Amino acid sequence: MGGWIFCGEMIIFVGYNFKQLSCRDMPSLKKIVIQNFRNIELQELEFSPKMNCICGGNGEGKTNLLDAIWYLSMTKSAFLPGDKFGFRYGCDSFGLSGTYAMESGPDTRISIQVSGNGEKKVKRDDKQYTRLSDHIGLIPVVMVSPMDANLVMDAAEDRRKFVNSVLSQVDKTYLSNVQIYLRLLQQRNKLLKEQRGDEKGPPGGNRPEDGHGNAANLRSQARVLRGDKSAAARVLRPHIGLR
Repeated sequence: MGGWIFCGEMIIFVGYNFKQLSCRDMPSLKKIVIQNFRNIELQELEFSPKMNCICGGNGEGKTNLLDAIWYLSMTKSAFLPGDKFGFRYGCDSFGLSGTYAMESGPDTRISIQVSGNGEKKVKRDDKQYTRLSDHIGLIPVVMVSPMDANLVMDAAEDRRKFVNSVLSQVDKTYLSNVQIYLRLLQQRNKLLKEQRGDEKGPPGGNRPEDGHGNAANLRSQARVLRGDKSAAARVLRPHIGLR
């Protein structure tokens, strides 16, 4: 199963077996409901299990439709820097819902509700996930757009993000290691910033115990990544100075 959805110059493929390069035993999007997401007030669409072509004028929401489909798979936007930018003008929340045909069982429904206070609820068949990462990989998705030229022309950061988004959908260990890596990177940068602040000694600056606490947390998570024997961990360790 699985299907292509064409919108203008962009393509999204929902339900794909990256390991076997086939569409068998993979989900297929049957129906989507979008409410107050970007410029879409309320829209309900049904899809063919094979190929779908969406056409319309500029600014009518073709790209936003693809972004909603991506959001249901990855629990975040493919384009926006944060959830708050997904609210339709004048709204403080949005909702997405998708019904998927599952080859190995009955249809499943994925719903996402994001509120203005930052709360995000992701549910499968009305049962809420305790961790968003548990959902990643259930409905593999790949998007192709003219912006993909940046993968070749621009900085390596774009290529890393693309590779991470694909591999994280097929390898839970890789996803876990990427999350640890990003936390380590963030904590390292914060620790370095605090140390620079301590050196300058500004009035009311950082407390020494804060720096010690962050350093201890950094060392603890570094031990987790250092002890991981997977190929993904071996790739990630050098980027934060671990061997």
